[in-house]
Amino acid sequence: MKKLLAAIVILAVVATGVWHFRPQWIPASIQEWISAMLVKEAEVADGETSGLFPDVPAGTLLAKAVEKLRELKVIQGFPDGKFYPNLPVERAQVAKMLLKLRGNAAQGLRNHGRFSDVLEGSWYESHLIELIQRGIARASGGLLLPMQNVQKDQLVTMMLRAFNLELGLPHRYQDISSRNWAYEIVGVVDKYDLFPDSSKSKFEQAKQLSRGEVAIALYQYLRNK
Repeated sequence: MKKLLAAIVILAVVATGVWHFRPQWIPASIQEWISAMLVKEAEVADGETSGLFPDVPAGTLLAKAVEKLRELKVIQGFPDGKFYPNLPVERAQVAKMLLKLRGNAAQGLRNHGRFSDVLEGSWYESHLIELIQRGIARASGGLLLPMQNVQKDQLVTMMLRAFNLELGLPHRYQDISSRNWAYEIVGVVDKYDLFPDSSKSKFEQAKQLSRGEVAIALYQYLRNK
């Protein structure tokens, strides 16, 4: 029954090219299984598609970011050949991108029941466990939250740890006071111009990021480091 329901949803997703939402009536375990299947298919399709994604406008900063990260095998598209830059990015996806950008070969690490929200044998299991072991990410209440959408401050924190970036750099964000825990990390946003299309005076640390925004942030780090 589980696989039948998931197969129906996958067919709908492939037909529309969209997995922007997860209906509440679909159990979390099935949602993760669907995501795993979609990414698995995307990995197969990635080698078959050439050129830029049809939903990434040519000549834009996003196009340059996607082209470079695709060349480095850091990102990939969906089964229909599109990138969906406006789709919210999940923690598991960011884990894979960061490890690939660092040049870390797949270690094949397993969860072994340590974190209850990590699906055994899923596409993201090894990536998240390795991210934890390397100290790039941390568990929250004993959970790794693989399907949680990533916020600005969370991405910057993981990039700081992944690439050993500087803490305490000067910044101009009026919404980040010295009492805010993010005060020490936001200087790298200015230094590497990670979010060039965002406000220059407000960091908006709780803003959830899209696939396109993360791609641009990683690309900006590469070109400005």
